[in-house]
Amino acid sequence: MSGLVLAQIRDLGIPSDELTQMRYKLVLRQLNYIANSMTGVIKQEQWQLHLSWETMTICGLLKRATERVDAVVKQQQLWIGVHGLGKPLEEVESPKNTSSSGELITSPRPSPLATAGDIVKIELVIYELLANACKPSPIGDRVDIWCRPIDERLLEISIIDNGIVDQQLLAELNDNTSNDVLASSHLNQPPGLHLLICRQLIKQLGGELQIYQLRDTQVVSRLILPLAPHHWEGNTLGNTLGRTSASILSQE
Repeated sequence: MSGLVLAQIRDLGIPSDELTQMRYKLVLRQLNYIANSMTGVIKQEQWQLHLSWETMTICGLLKRATERVDAVVKQQQLWIGVHGLGKPLEEVESPKNTSSSGELITSPRPSPLATAGDIVKIELVIYELLANACKPSPIGDRVDIWCRPIDERLLEISIIDNGIVDQQLLAELNDNTSNDVLASSHLNQPPGLHLLICRQLIKQLGGELQIYQLRDTQVVSRLILPLAPHHWEGNTLGNTLGRTSASILSQE
């Protein structure tokens, strides 16, 4: 119904005469009625989370997620560096007067890493984590994304930034004990609420999400996802990438 009404609005264009203006107001009234009806459905209906099952390379998944934060990347003039996808992706600068800032440039050889699960939900979780990393980052700073397979079943994506994080929010997010639902909490509103939803989604998809701060104040969002079995290329690649990422993160 909403689609049909919006199509009518597009067909009408900008009202130029009295008859068109009357039709325009009528269509807007119909759209308002539909919106009010949807509000009742959303509040009263019992909804169940539906999960799909697809496979996608981590390289493609990261590219799509970073495109969603392109506006923030340009505004903050950030660098986004992606490491560990077989042959590392190039780091891309985001200068002021560039339309391509924030885009990921893939290496000539495709990444062997891929994940399996509800790709749309995973993409939105990665977007939320990237947005949470980019928005508080200093202007001209960088956000690093490290990827590595953990074993034959799991892979790790770690997003590292230098932004300011609320310590109370981190404490509440990492506290797995049951809290008083009536008490005031950082998890009742964004960004804490969004991060909590992301963690619950990833858990239902068979993964894990951890957010913590290193001793040098860098913030790490560590996302563990299922590894697509047919993209696993043996222990040699996994061990190599694992040692590389572990070495870099230990230096941090």
